[in-house]
Amino acid sequence: MIYDGIQYEERYGYWHAVKNVSNYNSYLTIPEEIQGKPVIGIDAHVFADNESIQVVEIPAADGFQQRDRKRDRVD
Repeated sequence: MIYDGIQYEERYGYWHAVKNVSNYNSYLTIPEEIQGKPVIGIDAHVFADNESIQVVEIPAADGFQQRDRKRDRVD
């Protein structure tokens, strides 16, 4: 699922940002929900190759996590 230039993956009924597919946005917002399911995570290095980003707005959610897919750990 691609939403606002970011690819999301559904995991266990929740969405996680996994890849930035637009390198031209300087302002990105991670939504609280997509299709009625909460967005609770951002994989490590999602925005690493994007030099245009100036602001990433992240919702204030209790269950929000950053996950490193290579190590499958939560920071």
